[in-house]
Amino acid sequence: MQDIKEQVYGIKRQLNTAKESLQRHKGVSKRNQKLILDFVRFGEAKGLSPHRVLTYIKYMRTFAKIVNVDFDKATRDDMEKAFAYINSKGYADWTVQTYNDVIKAYWRWLYKLGKKDALPPCVNWIEGKKFPTKLTSEDLLTEELIKKSYMYY
Repeated sequence: MQDIKEQVYGIKRQLNTAKESLQRHKGVSKRNQKLILDFVRFGEAKGLSPHRVLTYIKYMRTFAKIVNVDFDKATRDDMEKAFAYINSKGYADWTVQTYNDVIKAYWRWLYKLGKKDALPPCVNWIEGKKFPTKLTSEDLLTEELIKKSYMYY
């Protein structure tokens, strides 16, 4: 029987399409295409979920167009310009955070670094924001509000 996530999302098809699209993309250098696909293969070998791998492909492809330099030759200045662009686009906080996470994971892979190793200077300055991940009591509906809402039906 087919996995329920595959039935709902068609993730294998999406992954194959994203890989093929990357290889045909004229806005991404051949070098970056190869580096992204190698990084994706590494993620698959580590057992990352297909959704995470798809996220890596999409974000790295977009980032390659923004930075417009081969990743293994990128400088801190290149990265600062790219992130200035990302931050100027009005993306949601979580989208920017995903860029931060994906880029850091990629550069750890590129330089064969462990989680505790220092990142290279071109990306070690990138910091994530702290977002509230839990609802506060003020975010929840009170019993009184729920009762009031039922009075209208």
